[in-house]
Amino acid sequence: GGKRSRIFNLERGRFVKPIFPKGDRIGKLAVGATLRAAAPHQRLRRARAIRAQREEKLIFIMKDDFRIKRMAKKTGSLVIFLVDASGSMALNRMDAAKGASLSLLQESYKCRDKICLIEFHGERAEVIVPPTKSSALTRARLEAMPCGGGSPLAHGEQSLCFVFK
Repeated sequence: GGKRSRIFNLERGRFVKPIFPKGDRIGKLAVGATLRAAAPHQRLRRARAIRAQREEKLIFIMKDDFRIKRMAKKTGSLVIFLVDASGSMALNRMDAAKGASLSLLQESYKCRDKICLIEFHGERAEVIVPPTKSSALTRARLEAMPCGGGSPLAHGEQSLCFVFK
């Protein structure tokens, strides 16, 4: 969950606003903005074309009138569940932690975020679900997660750093 970031580019996403094409930037033509930029100059351009005896066009568009589309798309997030499955997480506390994780999982599914599940207990930490968009897989593995052993928090954090890389 949380606020989505936006990535601006010229190829993909939703049309945000027209911009001037600078340098060698090539994007999708913003037709409406290009026509609006050319409209105020039509009388003057038509008069010049009549004087030069080349009035074959209906609309006179110059290089400075062209506009391209600036696009934006929302980015997804990577939600990492680092779950303590040690013996200190008694059965009722483990059920509460699983319930909280499942509600976060539902929110992540709505936003199409990637999900990762890391559990630590006993002497190790393990990436149970690598970063994926499958909430069904994550839900099944979270519900079937065992409980018991010590709390190797350092191993869990080390696995977390490995997933980030």
